[in-house]
Amino acid sequence: GLYADGHLVLWGYSSSLPDGIYTTVAAGGMHVCAIAAGSGTVTCWGSNASPSNGTTYVGQAMPPTGSFTHLAAGWAHTCGIRADDSAECWGLNSS
Repeated sequence: GLYADGHLVLWGYSSSLPDGIYTTVAAGGMHVCAIAAGSGTVTCWGSNASPSNGTTYVGQAMPPTGSFTHLAAGWAHTCGIRADDSAECWGLNSS
């Protein structure tokens, strides 16, 4: 989650949190992504593998470059709305 000042807060199993101030955070199956305040760039951490087997690489924690305004994370994918209102998704695309 986010504190009122934009710093991230995390509970449960995790290795570490990125430093910085964020406007949005979205949690998926085994990954989390957040939008940085000011730049709109996305930072993700956690597993890039499929949560169903933990070994198949799908890339849900490898965001594209650019500026985003909104995020939503699924089991093994993440989608975002870019600053130009276009949508982009990354990670597992099985359907």
